[in-house]
Formats: sequence, structure tokens, C-alpha cells
Amino acid sequence: MSTKKSGRTRKGASPQAQENRSAQACRQKLEKAVALHHQGKLAEAGKIYRDVLKTEPNNQDALHLTGLIALSDQKFDTAKELITKAIAIAPNVSLFHANLGRALAGLPDYPAAMKAYLTATQLDPENIEATFHLGNLYKNTGKFAEAESCYQKVLRHTPDHVAALNNLGNIYKDQGKFELAFACYEKAIAADPLVADLYINMGNAYKDMMMPQEAVNFYRKAIEVRPDFPDPYNNIGYILQHTGKLSDSIIYYQKALDMEPDLPEVYHNLGNVYKDMGEFPESIAAYRKAVALRPDFVNAHTNILFAMNYDEKATPPEMLDEARKWWQQQAAHLADQYRLMNSPVPGRKLRIGYVSPDFCLHSVSFFFLSLLEKHDANRFETYCYSDVKRPDAMTIRLQGLAGHWRQITGMTDEAVADLIHSDKIDILFDLTGHTANNRLLAFARRPAPVQVSWLGYPNTTGVATIQYRITDAVADPTGTSDCFYTEKLIRLPGCFLCYSPPETAPDIGELPAGQQGKITFGSFNNITKTSESVIKVWCDILKQVKNSRIMLKSIVFEDPAAQRRYLDMFRRYGIAAERVVLKKRTTSTEEHLGLYNEVDIGLDPFPYNGTTTTCEALWMGVPVIALRGNLHCSRVSASILTNTGLDQYVAETRQEYVNKAVALAGDMKQLEQFRASARTLLSQSVLLNKALFAAEMEKAITKMWHHWCASHQGQPTAMTEGEMMNRQSADDLNKKGEELFEQGQLTEAADLFTLAIEKEPLHAAAHNNLGVLHYHLNQYDEALRCFRKTLEINPQDRVALDNIGDLLTAMLPPSSSPERIAPVAEDRESVIAAMNSFPFWYHKIKLPGGIVTPGYAPIHADAYRIPADLTGKRVLDVGAWDGYWSFEALKRGADEVVAIDDFSDYLGSLEKRDRKAWETFDFCKKQLGYGDKRCKRLELNVYEASEARLGKFDVVFFFGTLYHLRYPLLALDKLSSLCDGEIFVETAILDDFSPYKGGFQQGYPGRQMVMEFYPGKEYGNNETNWWAPTLYCLINMVSAAGFHNCRGWKLTDNPQELPHCRGFAYGNKFTENEAIA
Repeated sequence: MSTKKSGRTRKGASPQAQENRSAQACRQKLEKAVALHHQGKLAEAGKIYRDVLKTEPNNQDALHLTGLIALSDQKFDTAKELITKAIAIAPNVSLFHANLGRALAGLPDYPAAMKAYLTATQLDPENIEATFHLGNLYKNTGKFAEAESCYQKVLRHTPDHVAALNNLGNIYKDQGKFELAFACYEKAIAADPLVADLYINMGNAYKDMMMPQEAVNFYRKAIEVRPDFPDPYNNIGYILQHTGKLSDSIIYYQKALDMEPDLPEVYHNLGNVYKDMGEFPESIAAYRKAVALRPDFVNAHTNILFAMNYDEKATPPEMLDEARKWWQQQAAHLADQYRLMNSPVPGRKLRIGYVSPDFCLHSVSFFFLSLLEKHDANRFETYCYSDVKRPDAMTIRLQGLAGHWRQITGMTDEAVADLIHSDKIDILFDLTGHTANNRLLAFARRPAPVQVSWLGYPNTTGVATIQYRITDAVADPTGTSDCFYTEKLIRLPGCFLCYSPPETAPDIGELPAGQQGKITFGSFNNITKTSESVIKVWCDILKQVKNSRIMLKSIVFEDPAAQRRYLDMFRRYGIAAERVVLKKRTTSTEEHLGLYNEVDIGLDPFPYNGTTTTCEALWMGVPVIALRGNLHCSRVSASILTNTGLDQYVAETRQEYVNKAVALAGDMKQLEQFRASARTLLSQSVLLNKALFAAEMEKAITKMWHHWCASHQGQPTAMTEGEMMNRQSADDLNKKGEELFEQGQLTEAADLFTLAIEKEPLHAAAHNNLGVLHYHLNQYDEALRCFRKTLEINPQDRVALDNIGDLLTAMLPPSSSPERIAPVAEDRESVIAAMNSFPFWYHKIKLPGGIVTPGYAPIHADAYRIPADLTGKRVLDVGAWDGYWSFEALKRGADEVVAIDDFSDYLGSLEKRDRKAWETFDFCKKQLGYGDKRCKRLELNVYEASEARLGKFDVVFFFGTLYHLRYPLLALDKLSSLCDGEIFVETAILDDFSPYKGGFQQGYPGRQMVMEFYPGKEYGNNETNWWAPTLYCLINMVSAAGFHNCRGWKLTDNPQELPHCRGFAYGNKFTENEAIA
């Protein structure tokens, strides 16, 4: 019998109601979790997020927020996975893409991160944090223009965004645009005066400007803001160290470590101080501590190797082992990143690249110069990759000799390698090794098929992708030292060096001993090479040579404690302090070399010999006693002396070293004869035979190349076109597009510009170039769109501003403005013929129809920093000449421009062609369609200018004129009386890179009030080039004329000729409120 349950059955809730209750419960949980998340209780929040995901696996918010917690824990793979799932569900949420970018950047996968950030900003242009983080990515990957554009966009939206101001300031600082950097830092400090990093960055900018006291002042402000912050103490220590105050610097480094014991940067700096003090075990121990704390600390690991060269106890096998460790730990993962497509043809012309931060007045350049001078340009195309931060006269000289000059300062190692690879270099030379500012991580990537170490470092690099090292048989005897290098040694027949003596070296003086009656020994080497064991040997010499003394020279002798330390070492070995002369640093090469006229005999240190000091001593008539060791660094002087026929001064033991020095001190006749014949002897030796050296080096280069060709015969030498396009960067495509545009291949150029933009949507140059192409084809609307996109990416792009001005001029109907007249209708050929009939053009002025006047002046418009918008302004252009800046002001919207210049020729030397300047002005004015109401010129000298005659002006341009005037201060006073607004001044200045007299080479620091006068034609072969002030002097001249808020800046490009040695000053007449506004 069947049974049946009694009672009533409950009716269940509907599925929809259950779903609603579940969704509501999840929302409540999420709200609670988000609150916990905001309170920093990440573990509790994460637990709830995971609970929600069990119920709703596709809850986009829970996925995203769980990903954020993974980001906080630096679990970037997990974050990427979770946020990617959230995006799959909700693909149009800008925030999701921005945080995916953060996860990808942490992996790191920078290209994917950039794409994510770009998507975020496209979905929501107001997502300022995504734009900011995109800027950070660009900055960290060396794309500084793109980074600057992002930060500028952030600041247009949020003008007081402190982090964007700080990062933008850092970009400007690294580019040497210090005034712009200071403006950013000052705005950031005004927005938040309690951020210590801002004061530190201000200090770093002053440090880079070689203004140490100002730097220290800002570091101290950082300490006031945050007393427990170790960074400013570390930075003050750095300044003290580099001004020779080693003992004081240690105190500050120790203070930093007291606050935070595990700072690798501080241990690295301590290692540098101990090295400078000659305490090598302590130095190496400090470097090792830095690397232990931060295993990828490349510079600290590099300095272990560098310091080992000074340490007498370090053996060749130990150094080789350490170099291999460096490679494995720091660089092996970068190896062979490029598909090398160089054609393996033995006899073709080769591209040779040289990479160095020392293309300046540095020891390296005195040996590199001869090769660059004598390279066979028919067989070798030279490329110099310069990392020089402060160019000088030597920089200019080398730049003039190089076939191609690439400035790589501020670029990442990856970007440098990309540049070298895109230049298709066949053989690449590293001139730096494990010394400061090297680019070994670029060499690790192997951007060129053959890579060589030479000159700047006396040991193996350990870099497996550098195949060869240049040396000679004295520095590295055959069969005895090859096993201690990872590179294959290539021994030149003579010396591996070729010395170029400074042209400004003073004459050799009389023998000092003959005048003073006592022998003076000397060593002007880096004092780090002068260890206690070296001093002990020198004391043995001094004891045996009655009344003799020794002269040492070093920056560390600025520090009284360092003086005491070295004098105490001499006392320990029986030599009184009065027999030891300690010279501090000198301010010029001439002064340094002049000190050799106080020295009779040079003593070479060991185990790390001199190189440049040995050569310069010999050139100044001072014989050098050297001890041959068992390392390259301890055999360089032996190589120099042997190859100059002076091997009698080379000792094999310390006792023989002493004996040779003592014997030479007793042979006055030999010392006098050497002084009399030294320069002839050296000039006739292989050490100074530039042509022979270059020929031998080129034979070695050819041999290395032939070996590579033989090993690569039969391999593919070209990619398909599709492969090539896919592998090329946006920069490469843009560059190739420019080449095709110049060749008239417009369709092909347009394709490449478009492809570059597809690869990198914020590539400002490609957008601009595409606009120029459309403009050339009279496609004005498309051109305008491209130029506006360029300015959207980079609002400060002066080229795009120029182009958009030209375009709007071309689009303007003749009758559209009562202040503009129609250009005279002339065919293009007639205009060009008329233009070419003028004997001389100074500026390149853009005229309608794509015509550009054939001027030569290297105008860098961005350096002048004139306002982009001059709408409603009345402008005075002083020294207008052909009107370049007058027309520039009109293009930028000026209501009226008055141009004045003086052709009175009171010296009687004005060339006939120069008298045509006003005619060129009128010609351009006519072509551009400007009438007298907006643009008029007056032949008037600046001293005759008056308010009664000219009226008042909002803006005054005073460009390229001040240094031609007899009375520059009077001229500034006159202009001050005419100006109610702003003045912009540009003139020749005394600069550290000036190829003319004065400047830093004469010892004038940048903040001295100095203005040099050049009579006759001493300056640029022009008898009216009279004045050259320092930049600081120029700023104060403008201030003295009654202008306020004065500041100045220098042209930051590498100077090649007179027009590049320029300084700029700005001042205004604004009230305090106007200035703040």
C-alpha cells in the first residue's frame, strides 16, 4: 500500500527573486570590501572580493579590484590575468585599461603597457592619471619628447600636478634646459612646499650646472622639510667628495646610513671616496655591499672592476673572474638582440662607430684625435656617439672631423643600441670600458657585427659580445696575457696609442734644478694611483737624493685632511713635510702643463701607470721613470717609453726603479739634454706618427672585418620588405620617410609616415611630416589636421607652430584682413629668380608656395623662447636685418612690428652685399603680403631710438646685436625706456664650450661678472664682434637696465661654429601681480 505525505507544500522563491537577492548580497559585500580597501586592509578586502567571485565569476568590479590588490603586492602576472578578464567583460572602461598598464609595466612589458595606457586615454581623454603614467613609461624608455607631451597634457588639465611638474623638470634638467627645469620645480614647490624630493631635484640641477654651493643650499632645504630623509645627506656627501673634501663627505654618507642602513647608492658613493683615498680593500668592500643590496646595480659592480686595477693584491685571474661575473649578473640576458643584416663583403666601404662620454678635454681625446684626423674617408665612414654632457673646444674639433655625430646624452642604453643598429654600423669601438658613464649595456645587445674595446680602460671588459681588444706587444706580451681577456687581443706593430699634444702647451722652461740647486721629482697622476707602497719607494729615492723634493697634484688636496693624510705617509717613511709640495687643481690645460716647468724628473706610479701624464711629462721635457709590471695597466708607460726610444727609463724591479731615479737625478747634463731635445724626439717617434698609426689601425679593422665576412658567407643578407617594415621602429620609419620626401617620392613617404603613426600614435614628428607632405600637395585641410595633431601631442613644438603659421598664411584670402594686402601675383619661378638675384641672405625665411630663402644662419627658434601667441602686441625688432624675427612676430599674431637697423658703416668696412639687407626685408614683406600698417622698417641706430619717435612696445627683440655695439649698456637703457612689457636678448657669450678666448677654459665660473673685449678681428674675423659676457653678466646687464624677473639660458645644442656660442636673457616690466599671473 502506498503512503502519501500529509500537510501543505511551501512554494519556493522565483529564480528572478533569488538572483536579485544574490546580486544585492554581492553588491553589499563589494561595498564593504571597497571600504576596507580604502582603509588599507587589503587582506580582508581581498578575501571578500574572492568570495564575490565564487558567486559571480564574471563580476568585472571584483576581478578588477582583486587585480589591484595583486598590484599592491607586486604580483604583476596575477594582476594582469585578473584585470584582463575584467576588460573582456567590460572593454570600454578606461580605468581598467589604465590599471592593466600598471600591471604590464611592472612585469615589465613596456610596449604592451603603453598600448594599455593609450587605450585608457582614448576611452577617456580626461583620465589624467593614465596620461601621467604613460608619460612615466615614455620617460623611462628614453622617449623624452613623448613623455614631455604627456606631462604637458596633464598640466593643462591640472596645473599644480606636483609629480608631473617634477618629472617634467627632470626631463628638462637631463637635457640641460635648466631654466625650464627650475620653472617646473618652483611651480611644484609652490603647490606643495613639503615635498623634499623637489628641493633635491633643484639641487641636482645646480650640481649639473657646476654650482655646488647652490646645490648644497637646496639639499639643506630638503633636510629642513624632512630631517629623517637620507637622500639630501647622500647628495651633500657627493658634492663634498667632488670638491676634494673627502673626510667631510664620509661624515655625510654615514649620516645617511644611520637613517637607513641598507642604501646601495650610499655604499657606492662610499666606495668612490675610499678609492679616491687609496683605500682599495675598503672601496671594493663598499661596492660589494652595494651590489649585495641591489644585485642589478651595474655602476657599483663596474666600479669593483675599476678599483681592482689600483689594488696591488688583485691578480689577473681574479680580475678576469670578476669581469665574467659582471657579464653574467648584469648583461648576459641582453645579448644578441638584433638580427644583423650587414653585407659580408670584404672590400666595401665600412661604417665605423666610436662610443664615448669623453669626446672633450679628457685624456681619451688626446689619443683618439689622431685616428679621427687621419681616417681614410674613402674606405671608412665614421660615426661618433657622444655622451658628453659639457661640450668644449675639443668636442667641437672632434665633431668637425667625424663623418657623422650622434649625441646620445640622456638616451637609454637600449635606445643607443637601436640608434647604432639603425645606422648599420659594421665595426663598433668602445672607448670607455668599466669607467664612468660607459655604454657597455648597449654593447651587450650587439648592435654591430664586430665590436672592439680600445683606449679608455686597461683591462678586459668581460663582455662576451665584444670580440676584440686593441693593444701592443709591450703592454700585452704575446703568449703571456691573452688568457686573461675575454676579448681576442689585436696587437698593433708599434704602440696602441698615438698622442696629440695640446696645441696650447707652453714652451719648455729652464731645468728647475739648475735654477734652484735641488732636484724636484713629480707626479701629476690621479692621486688614487699613489698608494702607500708607492710613497714608500718614492721616499727611498728622496732619501738618497740630497735636498730633493717631490711635487704631487690633485683635487683632493683641497681637503686639509687629505693633505695631512699624504704628508703623514711621507713622514712615516722618513721624509719631512717641507720636502713634499702638494698642488691643488688648476683651471686650464695650459696652467696644468706649465707646472711641469717646476719638475726635473717624473715618477710613474704602480701598479696603475700613467698614460696621458706620461706623455705630457715627456712633451714638457720631463723624463719619466716607470716600473714594468705584469698587467696591462702596469705596462702602459713601458709601452710609451719603449716606442719613443726611452726604454732606458723602464725598470723591472722596485730597486731598479729607485736606482734609475737616483742615477738620473745625479746627471744634470742628461736632464738638460733631454729637455732640449724632448719635443723633436717625440715628434719623430711612432707615438706621434698619426698617419702611421691610422694606417696600422685600419689594417687591424680590415682584418677583423674580413674574419667576420668569412664566417658569414652564404647567410641571408636582406629581409623581405614586409619583415623590414614590421621590425623597424616608428623613428626608423619616420626617418626613411623624410629621405624619400627629399627625393620627391611623396606617395612612398606618405605610406611610411602613416605606418610610423600606426606604430606610435603620439609620434609628433611623423604627424608633422605628414602635414608638410599634404601642404606640399596643396591639401591644406589635411595638412592643418596633421599640424594640429602635432601641437596636441607637443604644444611647444616650434616647427609645427611655424608650419601652421605658414599654412594659415597660405589659406588666408587676400581681402580677409584690412591689415594685410594681397601678395603680388608672380609665378614661382620669377619669385625664385628674384630671390636668387640678391647677393647675400642671412636667414632662411619661409615664403608662400614652399619657397625658402637661401640663408645660412643656424637659427634654433625653440632656444629663443619667444611667446607662441603675440596677438594684440606691438613689437620692436632691433637689428632686424632681413626681417626674420619681424615676420616671425607677425606670424604669431602681432598687431604691429617696427623693425630698426643701422647701415651707416661708421668703421668703413660694411660689405656691399650687407647694404642689400633692407632690400631683402622689403622683398620678403612683399611676398608675405604685409602692408606698412602692420610692418614698417626704419634705418635707425639703437642709440637714436626714443619714445617720441617710436612710441612704446609690448615686446622687444634684441637678437644678435649687443656684441656688435660700442655701448651695450646704453643700448639696453634706451630699449628699457621704450618697453612696457618683455625683452628678449640673444648675444655671443663666454661659455664653457666657446672655441674662442675666455669662458670656463680661462677659469671664469658661470656666476662671475665677466665680459671680455676683442679688439680688431680676434672674434670670428669680424672687427665689430667686440663683446662676450658670461651668461650671469648678461642677465645682470638686463637687470641693470631696469627690467625685472630676469633670467638667462644657454643654447644647448652642440656648438660647431660661432653662431652656436650664444646666450639668452629675458626681463620684463611687469608689476608683481602681473608677474604672478
